Amino acid sequence: MGASSVSLFLIRLVVLIGLAAGFLVYGRRRGARGQATVTIIGGFLCLAGGEAAGLIRMWHAGILPDAVAGWQSVYIYALGYLAIGLGVLFWVRDLNARRSQLEQANTSLRQLAEVDFLTDLVNRRHAEGYIKREMARARRKRTPVGFVMMDLDTFKDVNDTHGHQAGDAVLAHVGHLLRDRLRASDILVRYGGDEFLLVLPDSGLESSAAIAETLRRTLEDVTVPYRKEALPVRASFGVAAVEPGQNATVDEVVDRADEALYAAKGMGRNRVTTWDEITAEDASAEAAQPATASTETAASDAEADAPRETVATGG
Repeated sequence: MGASSVSLFLIRLVVLIGLAAGFLVYGRRRGARGQATVTIIGGFLCLAGGEAAGLIRMWHAGILPDAVAGWQSVYIYALGYLAIGLGVLFWVRDLNARRSQLEQANTSLRQLAEVDFLTDLVNRRHAEGYIKREMARARRKRTPVGFVMMDLDTFKDVNDTHGHQAGDAVLAHVGHLLRDRLRASDILVRYGGDEFLLVLPDSGLESSAAIAETLRRTLEDVTVPYRKEALPVRASFGVAAVEPGQNATVDEVVDRADEALYAAKGMGRNRVTTWDEITAEDASAEAAQPATASTETAASDAEADAPRETVATGG
Protein backbone atom coordinates (compact mmCIF):
# COMPACT_ATOMS: atom_id res chain seq x y z
CA MET A 1 0.00 0.00 0.00
CA GLY A 2 1.48 3.37 -1.06
CA ALA A 3 1.84 6.43 1.07
CA SER A 4 -1.04 8.17 -0.71
CA SER A 5 -3.35 5.20 -0.06
CA VAL A 6 -2.39 5.20 3.61
CA SER A 7 -3.05 8.92 3.81
CA LEU A 8 -6.46 8.54 2.16
CA PHE A 9 -7.36 5.70 4.48
CA LEU A 10 -6.39 7.73 7.55
CA ILE A 11 -8.38 10.74 6.33
CA ARG A 12 -11.47 8.62 5.76
CA LEU A 13 -11.06 6.94 9.13
CA VAL A 14 -10.70 10.24 11.03
CA VAL A 15 -13.69 11.81 9.26
CA LEU A 16 -15.94 8.80 9.80
CA ILE A 17 -14.99 8.42 13.47
CA GLY A 18 -15.53 12.14 14.11
CA LEU A 19 -18.84 12.07 12.25
CA ALA A 20 -20.11 9.04 14.18
CA ALA A 21 -19.01 10.44 17.55
CA GLY A 22 -20.57 13.83 16.86
CA PHE A 23 -23.78 12.23 15.60
CA LEU A 24 -24.14 10.14 18.74
CA VAL A 25 -23.06 12.68 21.37
CA TYR A 26 -24.16 16.07 20.05
CA GLY A 27 -27.16 14.62 18.21
CA ARG A 28 -28.42 12.94 21.35
CA ARG A 29 -28.27 16.23 23.25
CA ARG A 30 -29.78 18.39 20.55
CA GLY A 31 -32.22 15.94 18.97
CA ALA A 32 -32.96 15.87 15.26
CA ARG A 33 -31.55 19.34 14.69
CA GLY A 34 -28.23 18.35 16.29
CA GLN A 35 -28.08 15.20 14.18
CA ALA A 36 -28.71 17.24 11.05
CA THR A 37 -25.98 19.72 11.98
CA VAL A 38 -23.41 17.02 12.67
CA THR A 39 -24.26 15.17 9.48
CA ILE A 40 -23.93 18.26 7.29
CA ILE A 41 -20.64 19.20 8.96
CA GLY A 42 -19.45 15.65 8.38
CA GLY A 43 -20.35 15.95 4.73
CA PHE A 44 -18.31 19.10 4.33
CA LEU A 45 -15.43 17.42 6.18
CA CYS A 46 -15.58 14.60 3.66
CA LEU A 47 -15.39 17.11 0.84
CA ALA A 48 -12.50 18.82 2.57
CA GLY A 49 -10.91 15.41 3.04
CA GLY A 50 -11.25 14.76 -0.67
CA GLU A 51 -9.43 17.99 -1.43
CA ALA A 52 -6.71 17.16 1.09
CA ALA A 53 -6.35 13.69 -0.38
CA GLY A 54 -5.89 15.21 -3.82
CA LEU A 55 -3.11 17.45 -2.55
CA ILE A 56 -1.41 14.46 -0.86
CA ARG A 57 -1.60 12.41 -4.07
CA MET A 58 -0.09 15.18 -6.13
CA TRP A 59 2.67 15.63 -3.57
CA HIS A 60 3.54 11.91 -3.55
CA ALA A 61 2.94 10.93 -7.16
CA GLY A 62 3.51 14.09 -9.07
CA ILE A 63 0.90 16.10 -10.91
CA LEU A 64 -1.12 13.17 -12.29
CA PRO A 65 -2.56 10.83 -9.60
CA ASP A 66 -2.90 7.15 -10.33
CA ALA A 67 -6.25 5.51 -11.14
CA VAL A 68 -6.67 3.94 -7.70
CA ALA A 69 -6.17 7.26 -5.94
CA GLY A 70 -8.65 8.87 -8.35
CA TRP A 71 -11.33 6.32 -7.46
CA GLN A 72 -10.62 6.86 -3.78
CA SER A 73 -11.09 10.59 -4.26
CA VAL A 74 -14.41 9.98 -5.96
CA TYR A 75 -15.42 7.75 -3.06
CA ILE A 76 -14.64 10.45 -0.52
CA TYR A 77 -16.53 13.08 -2.49
CA ALA A 78 -19.52 10.79 -2.83
CA LEU A 79 -19.48 10.14 0.90
CA GLY A 80 -19.43 13.88 1.56
CA TYR A 81 -22.37 14.63 -0.70
CA LEU A 82 -24.30 11.72 0.79
CA ALA A 83 -23.71 13.07 4.29
CA ILE A 84 -24.88 16.53 3.25
CA GLY A 85 -28.03 15.05 1.72
CA LEU A 86 -28.76 13.09 4.86
CA GLY A 87 -28.22 16.22 6.92
CA VAL A 88 -30.76 18.12 4.83
CA LEU A 89 -33.26 15.28 5.33
CA PHE A 90 -32.70 15.47 9.08
CA TRP A 91 -33.34 19.21 8.97
CA VAL A 92 -36.59 18.70 7.07
CA ARG A 93 -37.69 16.03 9.53
CA ASP A 94 -36.89 18.32 12.44
CA LEU A 95 -38.80 21.22 10.90
CA ASN A 96 -41.84 19.02 10.28
CA ALA A 97 -41.72 17.76 13.87
CA ARG A 98 -41.47 21.29 15.23
CA ARG A 99 -44.32 22.45 13.00
CA SER A 100 -46.48 19.57 14.25
CA GLN A 101 -45.64 20.47 17.85
CA LEU A 102 -46.50 24.11 17.17
CA GLU A 103 -49.84 23.16 15.63
CA GLN A 104 -50.67 20.97 18.61
CA ALA A 105 -49.74 23.78 20.99
CA ASN A 106 -51.91 26.25 19.06
CA THR A 107 -54.80 23.79 19.11
CA SER A 108 -54.43 23.36 22.87
CA LEU A 109 -54.32 27.12 23.41
CA ARG A 110 -57.36 27.61 21.20
CA GLN A 111 -59.27 24.97 23.15
CA LEU A 112 -58.28 26.58 26.44
CA ALA A 113 -59.52 29.93 25.14
CA GLU A 114 -62.80 28.58 23.75
CA VAL A 115 -63.79 25.92 26.28
CA ASP A 116 -64.98 26.48 29.83
CA PHE A 117 -62.53 24.57 32.04
CA LEU A 118 -65.17 23.49 34.57
CA THR A 119 -67.89 22.08 32.30
CA ASP A 120 -65.80 21.45 29.17
CA LEU A 121 -68.44 23.30 27.15
CA VAL A 122 -67.92 26.22 24.77
CA ASN A 123 -67.81 29.52 26.63
CA ARG A 124 -70.14 32.35 25.73
CA ARG A 125 -67.46 34.51 24.15
CA HIS A 126 -66.60 32.02 21.43
CA ALA A 127 -70.06 30.48 21.00
CA GLU A 128 -71.33 33.35 18.86
CA GLY A 129 -69.23 32.36 15.85
CA TYR A 130 -70.38 28.73 15.99
CA ILE A 131 -74.04 29.76 16.31
CA LYS A 132 -73.88 32.24 13.43
CA ARG A 133 -72.33 29.63 11.16
CA GLU A 134 -75.04 27.16 12.11
CA MET A 135 -77.75 29.76 11.44
CA ALA A 136 -76.26 30.49 8.01
CA ARG A 137 -76.17 26.76 7.22
CA ALA A 138 -79.79 26.37 8.32
CA ARG A 139 -80.90 29.22 6.04
CA ARG A 140 -79.12 27.64 3.06
CA LYS A 141 -80.51 24.18 3.78
CA ARG A 142 -83.90 25.53 4.94
CA THR A 143 -83.78 23.53 8.16
CA PRO A 144 -84.90 24.55 11.68
CA VAL A 145 -82.62 25.38 14.61
CA GLY A 146 -83.71 24.95 18.20
CA PHE A 147 -82.54 27.14 21.08
CA VAL A 148 -82.85 25.92 24.67
CA MET A 149 -81.95 28.15 27.60
CA MET A 150 -81.39 26.13 30.77
CA ASP A 151 -80.96 27.39 34.33
CA LEU A 152 -80.25 25.33 37.44
CA ASP A 153 -82.89 25.78 40.13
CA THR A 154 -81.79 26.78 43.65
CA PHE A 155 -78.13 26.68 42.61
CA LYS A 156 -77.40 29.56 44.98
CA ASP A 157 -78.67 27.42 47.86
CA VAL A 158 -76.12 24.73 46.97
CA ASN A 159 -73.29 27.26 47.12
CA ASP A 160 -74.58 28.81 50.35
CA THR A 161 -75.20 25.46 52.08
CA HIS A 162 -72.38 23.24 50.84
CA GLY A 163 -69.81 25.73 49.52
CA HIS A 164 -68.58 26.77 46.10
CA GLN A 165 -66.70 23.51 45.54
CA ALA A 166 -70.01 21.70 45.75
CA GLY A 167 -71.40 24.14 43.19
CA ASP A 168 -68.44 23.41 40.94
CA ALA A 169 -69.12 19.68 41.27
CA VAL A 170 -72.74 20.24 40.21
CA LEU A 171 -71.70 22.33 37.19
CA ALA A 172 -69.12 19.75 36.11
CA HIS A 173 -71.73 17.00 36.45
CA VAL A 174 -74.25 18.93 34.35
CA GLY A 175 -71.63 19.60 31.68
CA HIS A 176 -70.76 15.90 31.51
CA LEU A 177 -74.43 14.94 31.28
CA LEU A 178 -75.10 17.40 28.45
CA ARG A 179 -72.11 16.17 26.45
CA ASP A 180 -73.15 12.57 27.03
CA ARG A 181 -76.84 12.96 26.12
CA LEU A 182 -76.69 15.38 23.20
CA ARG A 183 -75.27 15.04 19.71
CA ALA A 184 -71.79 15.99 18.60
CA SER A 185 -73.35 18.49 16.17
CA ASP A 186 -75.20 20.32 18.96
CA ILE A 187 -73.61 23.50 20.29
CA LEU A 188 -73.41 23.40 24.08
CA VAL A 189 -72.57 26.68 25.78
CA ARG A 190 -71.99 27.64 29.36
CA TYR A 191 -73.79 30.93 29.05
CA GLY A 192 -72.90 32.30 32.45
CA GLY A 193 -73.03 31.19 36.06
CA ASP A 194 -75.54 28.35 36.21
CA GLU A 195 -77.12 29.12 32.83
CA PHE A 196 -76.56 26.99 29.74
CA LEU A 197 -77.51 27.55 26.11
CA LEU A 198 -78.14 24.56 23.86
CA VAL A 199 -78.32 25.13 20.10
CA LEU A 200 -79.85 22.13 18.33
CA PRO A 201 -79.41 21.95 14.53
CA ASP A 202 -82.25 20.42 12.48
CA SER A 203 -84.56 20.59 15.49
CA GLY A 204 -87.82 22.54 15.49
CA LEU A 205 -89.75 23.85 18.48
CA GLU A 206 -91.54 20.60 19.34
CA SER A 207 -88.50 18.36 19.05
CA SER A 208 -86.36 20.86 20.98
CA ALA A 209 -88.96 20.96 23.75
CA ALA A 210 -88.98 17.16 23.82
CA ILE A 211 -85.19 17.10 24.17
CA ALA A 212 -85.38 19.67 26.97
CA GLU A 213 -88.00 17.57 28.77
CA THR A 214 -85.78 14.48 28.51
CA LEU A 215 -82.88 16.43 30.00
CA ARG A 216 -85.10 17.77 32.77
CA ARG A 217 -86.23 14.27 33.76
CA THR A 218 -82.68 12.95 33.58
CA LEU A 219 -81.44 15.67 35.91
CA GLU A 220 -84.36 15.04 38.23
CA ASP A 221 -83.52 11.34 38.47
CA VAL A 222 -79.82 11.72 39.32
CA THR A 223 -77.84 13.24 42.16
CA VAL A 224 -74.32 14.60 42.40
CA PRO A 225 -72.10 12.81 44.92
CA TYR A 226 -70.15 15.25 47.06
CA ARG A 227 -68.42 14.43 50.36
CA LYS A 228 -70.73 11.58 51.37
CA GLU A 229 -73.76 13.59 50.31
CA ALA A 230 -76.02 13.31 47.29
CA LEU A 231 -76.87 16.74 45.93
CA PRO A 232 -80.12 16.94 43.94
CA VAL A 233 -80.15 18.81 40.63
CA ARG A 234 -83.20 20.51 39.15
CA ALA A 235 -83.41 22.81 36.16
CA SER A 236 -85.87 24.99 34.28
CA PHE A 237 -85.87 25.26 30.49
CA GLY A 238 -87.00 27.87 28.00
CA VAL A 239 -87.32 26.81 24.37
CA ALA A 240 -87.49 28.80 21.14
CA ALA A 241 -86.73 27.92 17.52
CA VAL A 242 -86.06 29.41 14.12
CA GLU A 243 -88.16 27.61 11.55
CA PRO A 244 -87.40 27.57 7.78
CA GLY A 245 -88.32 30.88 6.22
CA GLN A 246 -88.02 32.90 9.42
CA ASN A 247 -85.41 35.67 9.55
CA ALA A 248 -84.90 36.05 13.28
CA THR A 249 -81.41 36.97 14.43
CA VAL A 250 -79.42 35.01 16.99
CA ASP A 251 -80.00 37.66 19.67
CA GLU A 252 -83.75 37.64 19.03
CA VAL A 253 -84.05 33.87 19.36
CA VAL A 254 -81.86 33.77 22.47
CA ASP A 255 -84.04 36.49 24.03
CA ARG A 256 -87.15 34.43 23.26
CA ALA A 257 -85.66 31.34 24.89
CA ASP A 258 -84.62 33.48 27.85
CA GLU A 259 -88.15 34.87 28.27
CA ALA A 260 -89.55 31.36 28.12
CA LEU A 261 -87.03 30.30 30.78
CA TYR A 262 -88.09 33.02 33.17
CA ALA A 263 -91.70 32.12 32.54
CA ALA A 264 -90.86 28.55 33.57
CA LYS A 265 -89.21 29.91 36.71
CA GLY A 266 -92.35 31.92 37.49
CA MET A 267 -94.56 28.87 37.03
CA GLY A 268 -92.83 26.93 39.78
CA ARG A 269 -89.45 25.89 38.30
CA ASN A 270 -88.31 22.42 37.22
CA ARG A 271 -90.32 22.59 34.02
CA VAL A 272 -90.05 23.27 30.27
CA THR A 273 -91.77 26.27 28.71
CA THR A 274 -91.73 27.26 25.04
CA TRP A 275 -91.85 30.70 23.48
CA ASP A 276 -95.11 29.82 21.72
CA GLU A 277 -96.78 29.03 25.05
CA ILE A 278 -96.06 32.40 26.58
CA THR A 279 -96.98 34.29 23.40
CA ALA A 280 -100.29 32.35 23.25
CA GLU A 281 -101.00 33.30 26.87
CA ASP A 282 -100.23 36.94 26.11
CA ALA A 283 -102.55 36.85 23.10
CA SER A 284 -105.34 35.32 25.20
CA ALA A 285 -104.87 37.98 27.86
CA GLU A 286 -105.00 40.76 25.28
CA ALA A 287 -108.16 39.28 23.74
CA ALA A 288 -109.82 39.08 27.15
CA GLN A 289 -109.14 42.73 27.96
CA PRO A 290 -111.47 44.31 25.28
CA ALA A 291 -114.28 41.91 26.25
CA THR A 292 -113.98 42.91 29.89
CA ALA A 293 -113.91 46.56 28.95
CA SER A 294 -117.04 46.18 26.78
CA THR A 295 -118.90 44.45 29.62
CA GLU A 296 -117.99 47.20 32.04
CA THR A 297 -119.09 49.89 29.53
CA ALA A 298 -122.43 48.17 28.92
CA ALA A 299 -123.08 47.91 32.64
CA SER A 300 -122.33 51.60 33.08
CA ASP A 301 -124.68 52.56 30.24
CA ALA A 302 -127.48 50.40 31.64
CA GLU A 303 -127.08 51.98 35.02
CA ALA A 304 -127.23 55.46 33.49
CA ASP A 305 -130.39 54.68 31.49
CA ALA A 306 -132.28 53.16 34.43
CA PRO A 307 -135.19 55.38 35.77
CA ARG A 308 -134.43 57.19 38.93
CA GLU A 309 -136.81 56.86 41.89
CA THR A 310 -138.10 60.06 43.54
CA VAL A 311 -138.18 59.99 47.27
CA ALA A 312 -140.98 62.08 48.75
CA THR A 313 -140.57 63.56 52.13
CA GLY A 314 -143.44 64.62 54.30
CA GLY A 315 -143.68 68.23 55.42
